[in-house]
Amino acid sequence: MTAPAEVDLDPEFAIDTLTIDSITDGSLALTMTSTAGEVSFGCQNSDSAPCDSSLQGTFGPGGAATGQATGGPGAQVGLNDLVLEVVDVSGDSAVMRIAPA
Repeated sequence: MTAPAEVDLDPEFAIDTLTIDSITDGSLALTMTSTAGEVSFGCQNSDSAPCDSSLQGTFGPGGAATGQATGGPGAQVGLNDLVLEVVDVSGDSAVMRIAPA
């Protein structure tokens, strides 16, 4: 995949959009939005792989949130009931694995 790119996800995961914003310097940057009200988002293994994440928004009924993360190979980002793993980054392209948590 090259950036920018939108990733289509099944609506059951309550992620409205997942966008790969950029791929540079051996890492990728992504943005997630959700209007589900309750959101789980963040790096899961930042001790063993480079990963940085933030989540902002209004949570609860009618809430909306935006999460941003940056990570290199091995980084894992939890997105509600999904895990996105950065498998490889080379030049301006990346390989990701997205699977149920």
